[in-house]
Amino acid sequence: MIGVLLYGSDSMFTSAILPIFPLAAQRRNISSFWIGLVFSSMYVSVFIGSFIWPMVLKPCHYVQAYVTSGFLVGMSFFCFGCIIFFEDSSLFITLCVSTRLLGGISLSLLYACAMPVMTNIHPEKSGIIITAMQTASYIGLSLGPGAASGLFTIGGYYLPFTALGVFAITLSVLSGFLFCTTSVNFESSKEKGKINRYKFFTFITRPSVMGIALPVFCNGLYTGIMASSLTIYIKKVFFLDESKNYIVYLSYGLSFTIISPIVGIIIDKGFASVLMVVSIITLPLSFFSIIYVKSLYLFILALIGKAVSGGMISSVIILYFIKGAEKCNFDYPSHNKLFSTSLFSSIKVFSRALGASVLGGIVLEYVSIQTVWTIGASFTAFCSVLTILVMKYQNLLTKLHYTSK
Repeated sequence: MIGVLLYGSDSMFTSAILPIFPLAAQRRNISSFWIGLVFSSMYVSVFIGSFIWPMVLKPCHYVQAYVTSGFLVGMSFFCFGCIIFFEDSSLFITLCVSTRLLGGISLSLLYACAMPVMTNIHPEKSGIIITAMQTASYIGLSLGPGAASGLFTIGGYYLPFTALGVFAITLSVLSGFLFCTTSVNFESSKEKGKINRYKFFTFITRPSVMGIALPVFCNGLYTGIMASSLTIYIKKVFFLDESKNYIVYLSYGLSFTIISPIVGIIIDKGFASVLMVVSIITLPLSFFSIIYVKSLYLFILALIGKAVSGGMISSVIILYFIKGAEKCNFDYPSHNKLFSTSLFSSIKVFSRALGASVLGGIVLEYVSIQTVWTIGASFTAFCSVLTILVMKYQNLLTKLHYTSK
């Protein structure tokens, strides 16, 4: 249970920054480019770490790495809160980027080890544990902005980040103590065999994998754009400041929390493909609806639609990746889950980095927020068509892929 909470707390930390940091940066006359860079720096480091950890970690190190990553995430968040005491804008941004890079590397390690560690404690309950981890993550996403806004009202910018950082450190220490007394049945470190990098890159270059990954990329791209611009937009249009904008983020996160177990049940019933098609179609529609609604209630409903579509896509595609990895015959069976979750995380965070830095940062310097959101929604609609074509012809594409080698 503590391990699941530690995994879910990462979303609380990453979402807590959303209602506070953009406005704090604007008060220091920091441009949209640098705000986007702060958000994208963490995503870039998670992306790099997602490729590094599967190559260097062995099963006997998963538990230690999982606990250590939680501690480092808490430390990076604690340090992020202390940065407010530096008045110089250049130094402020430099320290923000540095702490986010540390947090990103730590999060990538947490993402990589979480599923192998938690599912190997009770292998017979893997489905329940995966659903619990997703639900805990979405609960953290829901609570993060509300907790940050409440603590901000009490103690300013410093209190939310330091309090949540101490919370993460406490969870990591408790997890380390509990895992020391729990039997985790990983493969023995004395087993023969090396981590086969060729198999990993063969896996990620399959046309079916690349095509099905497109919705994850689009959802991450749009999420990255919104990370750096949503708080500014809702203050400009709906006049909600740091103490009130958590209502929008809370509704967005709660919809993730509710949809996750429902999706798990539907997948277990054998309707994963149906969910995949429905989510691919509804995702660009929800993006366009976010742009053009002017009522706060309709805006929240549109965000909920995005959350539902994104939640369905995430759950289904992780399952597809795990099944695809099983066909690669990795040297350690647990690497099926490790490599699958690492691939999913790397796609998600790379697209968020691209959205936050390029569209939510550089492009936003020259055009309006609505224009940037429209670009992201149009690209998503285009990729949705490509993904449906890949799903229809994936057997033919895979055959051509291996024939060409």
